[in-house]
Amino acid sequence: DPKSYVYIDLEADNKQIRFTSKNNQPVLKNNISAKRMGIGIKNVKRRLFLYYGDSYSIDILDCTDHFKVELLIRL
Repeated sequence: DPKSYVYIDLEADNKQIRFTSKNNQPVLKNNISAKRMGIGIKNVKRRLFLYYGDSYSIDILDCTDHFKVELLIRL
């Protein structure tokens, strides 16, 4: 098994907050678990919209070996 990792970067100034995270993908033994994880992403996007309206952007990269999120919130 490969070692797990999580990289987090946070930058902020008086105009915006930029959050980036990258982690390795877990090894799942069945595809049902992988499909059920998508509900969390929908909930996060809905909550971001409720809090920030059009003042944010989120990019989610779901690769076979890693998962990366870039969130930008304009203040």
